[in-house]
Order: sequence, then C-alpha cells, then structure tokens
Amino acid sequence: MKCSKCNAELRKDAKFCSKCGEKVESSTKTTTEKAKAVVENKTDTTNTLSLVGFILSIVNIFCCGSLFTPAIVLCIIGLIQINKNGGKGKELSIIGIVLSAFMLLVAIAITIIRTAAGYTSYINY
Repeated sequence: MKCSKCNAELRKDAKFCSKCGEKVESSTKTTTEKAKAVVENKTDTTNTLSLVGFILSIVNIFCCGSLFTPAIVLCIIGLIQINKNGGKGKELSIIGIVLSAFMLLVAIAITIIRTAAGYTSYINY
C-alpha cells in the first residue's frame, strides 16, 4: 500500500505516513465504500426489462396487437430481477403484467364471441 500524498510505501497497519505524516485511510474502508457506491448506483436505475415490458403492454392496448405474451414475460423477468437485485421499476412490472393479462383476456373473449357467432374470416361468394 502507498501513501496517497507522497506515494511512499506504507506498512499494512500504518495509520499515518512515516515520510509526510498524511493520515492513511484503511483500504478495507475504501473497498467497502466502493462496494456501497456500486450497490447504490445499481438500485437507482430502473430495470430495463420492466420498462420494455410496460411499453409493450401500452403499445398492445393502442395497437390491438398480440404483444401481451412478450410483455408479460419481460415484466415477470424484470420483477424477479428487481426482487433479487434491487432497483426501480417494480410498479412498471406490475402494471405491465395487469395490462397485458387484461388484453389477453379481451383477446380470448373476442375469439370466443366470434366463434360462437359463427364468424369466419372467409369471404362467401
């Protein structure tokens, strides 16, 4: 370990530099502080999968597409990651799952109604 001020070699248990008198910070403390900064930085970001799943569920509503399956899958994976590693976006995941599940139920209901009514996509001439 070296002094941060004069770059002199320091003993492992040194609290001050023997050459310049600079106070020596513990390398363990520095490592701990770095680890805390990494964890804090990680928990400050929104989970990307949650965000993409939420956006897909919104697009699915307005475009009446069949994006509910990938949206549900992405939101569930994002939710699992948030619960495991921390981070933001839990609400986005939950809302995305609810919206996509609702659209899935709507699609199933429309299919049942169309089938019961005898509607086919074939044109009869």
